[in-house]
Amino acid sequence: MAAENKKMAQRREDYLTNRVLAVFTFAFVLILGLMAAYRTYSRIETMFATQKVLYVLGGVFAAGTVAGILWEIFGKKREYKVICGKNVALACAIVSVCAFCCAVFTSGGVRMMYVFVPVASALILVYLLYPRDFFLMSLVCACGAVLLWYLSRSIADGFVVGRFFRFNFAIIGLIAAFVLLVAYVCAMKLVEKKNGIIKVGTKTFELMPKTTKYLLSYITAGVTAACLLIGFICGATVAYYLVFLMVAYLLILAVYYTVKML
Repeated sequence: MAAENKKMAQRREDYLTNRVLAVFTFAFVLILGLMAAYRTYSRIETMFATQKVLYVLGGVFAAGTVAGILWEIFGKKREYKVICGKNVALACAIVSVCAFCCAVFTSGGVRMMYVFVPVASALILVYLLYPRDFFLMSLVCACGAVLLWYLSRSIADGFVVGRFFRFNFAIIGLIAAFVLLVAYVCAMKLVEKKNGIIKVGTKTFELMPKTTKYLLSYITAGVTAACLLIGFICGATVAYYLVFLMVAYLLILAVYYTVKML
């Protein structure tokens, strides 16, 4: 029994290592693809052909996302295998998002994906290596930082609006962010009340370990909401520097959880 448990533990460890390596490889290949797309967009003779190819790739990988989901639901379960339905669906979804953004926004979309790909890869690694509550906090901070960056590009200091169309989108994004933050806090409160276990019909799901401390989750929601509100009120310059504050806060959380896991 001890030998079998040791063998299973080794399989899990190898599986985790392979997934981490797969994430790094996937991100590297995707960045190379973005570099190639940016290079072809810089030439008049290849610009429109590149856009058409990206639309086709976006559709193909969107279909791959659906196929991966169906594989995960109806296909044979492949325990401790990197190539499985959910991983294929996630990878195809990321590529599809990159392709459509690059096709719609051309070279500007490629520059956006230069940020999106590393951030998405970092979040996947956090999901694989860290506790679930820290992954959710990382997701909240990442989304907050992106919205702050958008606010810094959409509004000017003291509510002087340069581009009213983008300003409207900034307000919509801000309202949506506060709604999602309230939903996040309510969901965490419900999970805390249920001691991390949720029942759906006859099935029981452990969303969080019983030892999870939820105070940092609430603090993270409060810090994100405060930064968004201050950035919107004080204008573009403050919103821009608050992006770095959000990143610094996330790094502090990462250090705390890393030390806690040692």
